[in-house]
Amino acid sequence: MKRTSLILALSIHLLVCAATADGATKLTPNQRNAVSRGESYIKEVDKSLPELAGLLDAAGKFELPKVNYGALLSLIKDFENLKQKATNAANATKELPEGSPERTALQEKVDERFKMLDAHLESCNALKAKLDEIRDPKNFPDFDKDYETLKSISEAYRANFTFISRPDELAALWGQTDDNLKWYREKFETYKVAMLQKTQQGTAFYALTGQFAKNIKAFREKAQNAVDEAKPFIETNIKEAEEMAAKAAAEKKPAFFGGGVKQKLDIAQQYLRVFGILAGEEHPAYLAYKKSYDETSSRIDKLRDSLKEEIIAATPFPQDNYKGADKSALAAQVLAQWKKVYPKDEVMTVRFSVSDWRSETGWQYEKAWSRWTYFDTSTLQVRVVVKDNDRVASIYVAFLNRDNANKKITVGAHTKSTYSVEQMLLTNVSMSSAD
Repeated sequence: MKRTSLILALSIHLLVCAATADGATKLTPNQRNAVSRGESYIKEVDKSLPELAGLLDAAGKFELPKVNYGALLSLIKDFENLKQKATNAANATKELPEGSPERTALQEKVDERFKMLDAHLESCNALKAKLDEIRDPKNFPDFDKDYETLKSISEAYRANFTFISRPDELAALWGQTDDNLKWYREKFETYKVAMLQKTQQGTAFYALTGQFAKNIKAFREKAQNAVDEAKPFIETNIKEAEEMAAKAAAEKKPAFFGGGVKQKLDIAQQYLRVFGILAGEEHPAYLAYKKSYDETSSRIDKLRDSLKEEIIAATPFPQDNYKGADKSALAAQVLAQWKKVYPKDEVMTVRFSVSDWRSETGWQYEKAWSRWTYFDTSTLQVRVVVKDNDRVASIYVAFLNRDNANKKITVGAHTKSTYSVEQMLLTNVSMSSAD
């Protein structure tokens, strides 16, 4: 009886000792581990939260378009990761006895962290919503058209052609440069937000602006080099043309006028035109070169006239070098167009002085549509021999122009006033008719 009473008393003593002064029960090892885990998660939240809050505060001070969208998404993810840690801490509290001071204390910490994290995430998502609004592709309904326009203009300024060989294209490109730059600056502002935000549209447009800047810089450098190079070419060829013409007249060599003299004048004229396009026709140097060219040409014309009959007699019948299977059809097309433009001309024949088409690709400005378009064309130069009288025939230039995209061929026949005309004796036609 005494032994049983002793054991019972000891058990009661142990139960009393297990209770705390306020009646709480001591935690089990697993529960103490839950407290430790919960506190650990809270510390992880507290360690990262100030830095993330600082980043959010800094983002809020930027102008909206300058806020880094990718960084904001990363920040939201970081806050969500911290919220998961707070959730883990909350789960740890559930392992503790209800009403225990440890559970109460840990729950208060969890609730406080949830409150801060939810507030930060709400601010993040509000900022994201604003960014989503300004990033929306619907804000840029003309993007595709503007992108293609800038692409075509940029390609045009690559100017991978020799200026003296395509002065019309150079004149269009140079003349539109100020307008093109104005349009470009306007569009840069239009898509500035998209570029700052690095949207798909903005990234694509920004890459194109870099190429455009590179191309137009290279074009301007090429233009300046062309101006510098033109001066000696103009001066030298004008001088040499007159010297050659004087020698040809003195030595009665009419072939020089259709050969070397003409070649020198053509080179001087080509460089003079390029100089006028780029430097401006009001430039003092251009005016001086133009005066020199005109005066020299006039003197050469007088020298040529002194050998007019000899030149006519020496002018050969144009060669016929094209061997294409469509030669007859092309000749018929040229003849039909020539008669349409010059119905009174008595055309004797059409001669193909070159052996093949000359192809060109590039970009050209369509003034009516205010846009640059890509072209892929080929040109075949021909000679149209027209009888003037019973003794003399004139040799005119015409062009067959083929659009390689649709294979359509047209004839350029309005050339009498823009291309030099040669004259030959009709006897030369019959002498060379077998050619």
